[in-house]
Amino acid sequence: MPLPVRFVVVLPVRAEFKNGHLPRILVSLARQRSPMDVIIVVNNRSEDAAYRSAVWEDNRQAVDWLSGLFPQPPAHSSGTELFPDQARYIRASRLTLHLLDLTDGHPRNMGLLRQRGLDYAATLTRSHSPADVLVLSADADCLYGPRFCQSLIRSSLDPAARMLVLPMLYVPLTSDRAILRTHARQHIPILLDQVLRQVTGAPRARLGAPQLAARLDLLIEAGGYAHMEDGEDFELGQRLIRLTRPVILTSPSAIVWTADRAVSDGFESGARLAGLRDLARIAHGEERTPLPLEPVENPLAMYLAARGQDPQLEPGLRILVGEEAIRTIRAASEKELWSVLSGLAIPLHLERPAEILAGIRQISGLETVPHTKNHASLRRTIGRMLALVEKHAGCRPAASGPGTFWPDMACRELWIEAAALMLETPEHG
Repeated sequence: MPLPVRFVVVLPVRAEFKNGHLPRILVSLARQRSPMDVIIVVNNRSEDAAYRSAVWEDNRQAVDWLSGLFPQPPAHSSGTELFPDQARYIRASRLTLHLLDLTDGHPRNMGLLRQRGLDYAATLTRSHSPADVLVLSADADCLYGPRFCQSLIRSSLDPAARMLVLPMLYVPLTSDRAILRTHARQHIPILLDQVLRQVTGAPRARLGAPQLAARLDLLIEAGGYAHMEDGEDFELGQRLIRLTRPVILTSPSAIVWTADRAVSDGFESGARLAGLRDLARIAHGEERTPLPLEPVENPLAMYLAARGQDPQLEPGLRILVGEEAIRTIRAASEKELWSVLSGLAIPLHLERPAEILAGIRQISGLETVPHTKNHASLRRTIGRMLALVEKHAGCRPAASGPGTFWPDMACRELWIEAAALMLETPEHG
């Protein structure tokens, strides 16, 4: 199978302009220095259009701004007065932008939206064989490193590479204090769980939309996206796996850095919505660090609550809490579990982060996982990339405390270690 001669990005956009996500992802694509087509599907719900909501206003500004990036922008376009540096950079790049303006209203259906972008890609590239077209599914709140496209194209040299699965890491692409405070406790347990499943060979769902790149002929063979309100990316990914063996990329250059954020409306994952309680406190002028959002915030307690019955955790748990405590945890009902953990001196709130994270490292088996020769190199590379992302988000790179991603440096180091292990031990197709 030949190297793809067309590289197409399908990018749904909804209320992603004023927050800077849309300009940022386009700049990160422009940095690739490779020619590519970017299909931007700007959409809002019908009720947003009917009532001229804030989402609709944001999207109309996005359409106006994007129109100003075309070689011959419409006479009325004045949107590039916003984000002017980004506009100049994108306009001078090798990107070819294609705008699908659905701001008059569209059903709340991510599968249908992505399929509309995919149909446009098929029409756009009809002069090429579908096997020569690589389609990247993207989200507007993502960020790519400068060698991202090069990494994907290099992987496509493999004749069997009809489907690529990209590594993805959540970071707060914002300087918002509430989201910064909640990032570590939310995503370190998720990342560690992912690594543990990889190390033990347990099956996992690892095919979110920003992680998926596939040749157009495979997407057509699979029938494209199901018209689902959400979850359409995972559903398509499972169908694609039945048709071909995916290539799991492990290069740090291929990482998709995606935002950890909270919004009150839209297609956003509910996992971050608890952070809105922090936002509400700040909006009411409460400057001190707010009280805990939930009865349980400690990543170690949350991890044990979710995985405490897993026999694979038993060796680490035995070292951490002892044999009798393991029996107590396993015998406890869901309602009793939190008091059991508290009785085992596992604090329910994010106190003493270094001790908590040392416990997660222990029960996850990360202390005993053998490293490959390139583990140290992966850690250094991810550390450098993370520092750039931190700087881009307006935080002090490689720092801890207020205004940074991390409660302490032990937390940051564990995150880097887990991210390196994720790339070091990719999931088998």
